[in-house]
Amino acid sequence: MTEVIQERYKLLRKMLEYEEQMNENERSIGWRWDNIGVYPATIHKLLIDGLVRVSFKSRSSTNYMLTEEGRAVAEADIPGVAQPAPIEVPVIDAAQIFSDIVGYDDIKELLRESLQLDKPIHVLLYGPPSLAKSMFLWDIERAFGDLSLPLLGSATSHAGLWDLIAERKPRVILVDEIEKMALVDMAGLLSIMQTGRIIRAKVGRKLDEKVNAWVIGAANRIHKLPAELISRFSVHQLAEYAAKEFRDVVTSVLTAHEDTDQDTAHEIAMRLVGRTHDVRDAVRVARLAKRVGVKRSIELLLS
Repeated sequence: MTEVIQERYKLLRKMLEYEEQMNENERSIGWRWDNIGVYPATIHKLLIDGLVRVSFKSRSSTNYMLTEEGRAVAEADIPGVAQPAPIEVPVIDAAQIFSDIVGYDDIKELLRESLQLDKPIHVLLYGPPSLAKSMFLWDIERAFGDLSLPLLGSATSHAGLWDLIAERKPRVILVDEIEKMALVDMAGLLSIMQTGRIIRAKVGRKLDEKVNAWVIGAANRIHKLPAELISRFSVHQLAEYAAKEFRDVVTSVLTAHEDTDQDTAHEIAMRLVGRTHDVRDAVRVARLAKRVGVKRSIELLLS
């Protein structure tokens, strides 16, 4: 009998979690059995017990919602049924995170504060190549560690991506070059941002998992992104660094993250002004310079 109670509780929890992700219009109609993945015969037993009610009925389908009693059972703690462990959110060190990024103070504050909320605010940064967009993503990845999942938009279309997200349930999904994602993957991302779930048809089964994740994206341009995806983001354009700002950023990044001494970092920054605006070029130069020196590294990498 205990196993029956526990199984029923799990079904009601699944229904409750789905209902909590529905918008107002969806709630007025309710959910179908295939939305939840529970067979009609099982739902019928819950109907008889007054835990589920019919919310809408037509010739082709029947929709349901939990009753007040059903919600009360789903929200209760049942002995023997493990509750999901709360995600431990890292405390962001405001003095350290983004300290290697010059300027953009409002964006830094937005990201610092929104990443500490209970519910997501998704942020999209865009602008020409070689700005601080990727640096923001790198800093967030370092702060969140295994709770973050970095993705490259041009390399997301491969088998298992959404299974990986469903399994890991990252706190933060970081998408660089988001404008290069395949449309099918943008649809999956939109589902996470809009409903907090991954819902995808798969061979032999339907993937439907709750994923409460913050999505932080970076793009060179956004005019080709679907309007419904853009509407889910707080969108911010980054301006190009001036020469002095670029030198300061390069020096900061190399000394903080590449174990480069101050003089060498400054030399690299000075030599790269006018050659590139991409901090990643400076990182590559710094790494190769340990073997062949700064001048030769620049010749080899940027000639």
